Formats: sequence, C-alpha cells, structure tokens
Amino acid sequence: MKTLIIALSLLSIDTLPPKAALLQAIDSFYQVQTESQLLEYQTSKKGEWLKYLPTVGLTYTLDGKPRPTISFSSSLLYRAKKDRLTIMAKRQAIIEANRLATERIKAKLDEMIFEYECLQQEIVSRREIFEIDAQLFEMDQQRYDRLEMAPSDFLKSKKVFLEKQQAFRKLSTQVIRLEKDILNLSFRSEQNND
Repeated sequence: MKTLIIALSLLSIDTLPPKAALLQAIDSFYQVQTESQLLEYQTSKKGEWLKYLPTVGLTYTLDGKPRPTISFSSSLLYRAKKDRLTIMAKRQAIIEANRLATERIKAKLDEMIFEYECLQQEIVSRREIFEIDAQLFEMDQQRYDRLEMAPSDFLKSKKVFLEKQQAFRKLSTQVIRLEKDILNLSFRSEQNND
C-alpha cells in the first residue's frame, strides 16, 4: 500500500520549467519567426540608382531623320517611393503581428500556469486525504482478514477506495496533460524530448 502512495506521489511532482524560461522560449521563437518573415522584404541599396536613369531612345522627325531622345518620368520617383513605403509597411506589419502573437501566447501561458498551480495545490490536499483513505482501507482489510467485517461491507469499502484512487490518478494525469500543453504552447516540447 505504501508503494502505491509513493507511486501516486511521484505522478504529481512539479517538473514544469520556470516561467521565465517559458517566456524566453516564446520570445526567441517569435524573434526567429519575425526575422525569417522579414527576409522576404529585405532590400539591397546596391544598384538602386538604376531605377532613376532616364530612358534613352531614338525618334524620327517629320522629315524621317533619326533623332536621339531622353525622357524622364516623375512617376518613376513616385513608384520608387511608393515601393519603398510599401516594403516598410509590410515589414512593420510583420513585426507588429508577431509582437501581438507573442503577447497573446504569453497571456494564454499565464492562464495555463495559474491553472497548473491550482491543480498542483489540489493534488497536495487530495494526496493527504488519499493517504488517510489508504490507512482506513488497510484497517478495513485487517478487520476483514480477522473475519470482523462482512464481505459485502469490505467490497463496498474497497470500491470506494479504488474510486478515490482512480480520481487521484485522473487528477495527476490532468496535470501531466496540462504540463505538456504548456510546454507545447511555449515551443519547448522538442527541447524536452532531447
């Protein structure tokens, strides 16, 4: 019976990394994601001046003689400026979207950690109650062995004890699932598997 209580106690050991480490993992994930998304809009200044060269061409006069022409359109300046502003806006949108996603994930993480801590406290109190129930069941077992208890009463007692044991295991499993969800949310599940 004592090994059962020890085994159930091991199920509820807090193995969650510190909150600061989880937050750091979220920050680093979104930083890498932002940098990779910004690569698409990375521009090079090299050769930028080529956009502003005038167009050189050849036209013919009314009498059919060729004449060189140079033309420059102000729409080139406008388009270049508009393209530059569009790229800057897209880069800013990526940065802002990832910042908001980071904040949303951190808020969700706070909720899950609060729930995790509440479940851990509940496990501590339920473990104490379960240890008392285990002692009571042992006493019933001894009374049954000494033939001081009817088999039907012993089976009822055993059933109640096993149901409480199952409820404790279920709570412990719920904590383990929540811990895995927290690790997945903070992008640390692959680090735990190493």
